[in-house]
Amino acid sequence: MSIKKDIKKVVYLLKNKINASKYKKAKELYFNQNYTNTKRLIIFFVPSGSNRISGGILSICSIYRIVKNLKQLHNSDVIASYLPNKKDDDFKYRTFENEMIIYNFHEIEATFLNLEYLIHLNLFFLIL
Repeated sequence: MSIKKDIKKVVYLLKNKINASKYKKAKELYFNQNYTNTKRLIIFFVPSGSNRISGGILSICSIYRIVKNLKQLHNSDVIASYLPNKKDDDFKYRTFENEMIIYNFHEIEATFLNLEYLIHLNLFFLIL
């Protein structure tokens, strides 16, 4: 059973590597459409390398959507990121429908240079 899991993981990673340039373009387009002149930012840190549905991942995506929809209250843009020491070529959880686009932390760090306010949410306790 472990070999089957390992094969699925390798196939998932290979697909991501093959599609990496397509993913990068999609992320850049989404970024340019949604994050212009950002001074206030809320970052959701999410797990990388997860291609399965779990209650924790579903909860993180739901909380992200709710916080993003409350922008008129907190006046901040909301973005999702993998942890700073993690990297993933994919930009979305694909095993269920969600609106969260996920960036690698170095992409966020290199782009948001003029922030006045930053808050980060690490919701990994939902996955345990």
